[in-house]
Amino acid sequence: MASNNKSRVLGSIDLGVALPSGTITVYFAKDGEAFDVAANSGDWSAYEKAQALAALETYAAVANLVISETEDADTATFRLTKSGSPGGSLGFMNPPDPAYGDTQGIAWFNSEAYWGGRASGLLDAGSYMYTIFLHEFGHGLGLAHPFDGSGQNVMPQIGEGLGLDQGVYTVMTYNDGWPEAPEGLPESRAWGWNLGPSAIDIAVIQSKYGANMETATGNDRYVLPDENAAGSGYLAIWDAGGTDEILYRGQADTVIDLRAATLKANAGGGGYVSHAEGIHGGFTIANGVVIEKATGGAGDDEITGNGARNTLSGRGGEDVIRGGDGNDTLIGGGGSDDLFGGNGRDTLLGGLGRDRLNGGAGQDVLDGGAGNDRLTGGGGADTFVIAPGGGRDRITDFEARDLLDLTAFDLGTYDALDGLVSAQGALTRIDLEDATVLLRFTGIEGLTEDMVLI
Repeated sequence: MASNNKSRVLGSIDLGVALPSGTITVYFAKDGEAFDVAANSGDWSAYEKAQALAALETYAAVANLVISETEDADTATFRLTKSGSPGGSLGFMNPPDPAYGDTQGIAWFNSEAYWGGRASGLLDAGSYMYTIFLHEFGHGLGLAHPFDGSGQNVMPQIGEGLGLDQGVYTVMTYNDGWPEAPEGLPESRAWGWNLGPSAIDIAVIQSKYGANMETATGNDRYVLPDENAAGSGYLAIWDAGGTDEILYRGQADTVIDLRAATLKANAGGGGYVSHAEGIHGGFTIANGVVIEKATGGAGDDEITGNGARNTLSGRGGEDVIRGGDGNDTLIGGGGSDDLFGGNGRDTLLGGLGRDRLNGGAGQDVLDGGAGNDRLTGGGGADTFVIAPGGGRDRITDFEARDLLDLTAFDLGTYDALDGLVSAQGALTRIDLEDATVLLRFTGIEGLTEDMVLI
């Protein structure tokens, strides 16, 4: 099952070895029991066992692995020990490398510094020690550090910062969590770290054991955390099907980005982080996963689509929405919003406020909604929708191939526009029922009947 990743990014955390089978049995050492240099102190509590197994199950959620506990140390795939070690490392685990002989799969965890019982939450998903579980189990499955050349190469440098060598992109780093987040690192060890393997880890694990295509096959909603509390942390979404959505229900400004990790040595190689301002937690999207929808909250949101047919909604606040490739619907909601269609056949709906809509390439439909809006069709044959109560809209680039949709006014015939059209400087003005449209023509001198939908 060993993989041979030629990618510089994936190769940096790939030891080139793997377990002979995806069926993994786990043995928790008893008090005083020792395996090689790892000695166990105190029995593992039900909570400690549950959290260690939960961390291991996050790998099974993305790859073809089956996890179970065993009472037989001699046949166990993984043998886990713990003991206190003030000032010592937080853990180690031997990889499935024949060079380790009978010590393969032995792990030790430091139960001194960041360890605690159920009430402490210090082993919960998103805690710092939970991230250590993820890191060490990564070694046990055949993953390397991205920084010391223990894989096929060192993680490529991107920019002048940490780049992809951060926990939000790979749990195999020593730069845990998201150090370069706008908020920096969390002050707590109980939340704000990793909830599962990150996008780069997922790709390498799947290359070794195959992808789990039974995870999240329905229409799933991934809700951005809105508080720094138990359970908050960073998760790379592995979703095998359905029509899915990332959404936020709070008041803060958010970034929602539906682009998946590229696994290349550039920005986005480990994914793009969706998160709310001030919150230590959010989502990236694993390579090969498609999330179709994004919905912002009451704050000023920045929403970016992907190559699929997206529905992107800013709701309240002054939002910036970029459709990207694909045939998208963009919905500004309340506030003064910027909507960018990108490529594809896009539908841009401004909603309330003074919105700026730009269709980009493709045949787009632009509807500013209420408020005084600025509409730019961009390339392609575009349709500009004007309706009663729409305020005063300005169309910046009306061309011969474009359409002006006035069907909401019940005008009857094109001749009904006589007397409603006038010049306003270099613009053509049409005064309608509770709405005004100003047109700047590109390549034409004025409207003809075939350019207007009545």
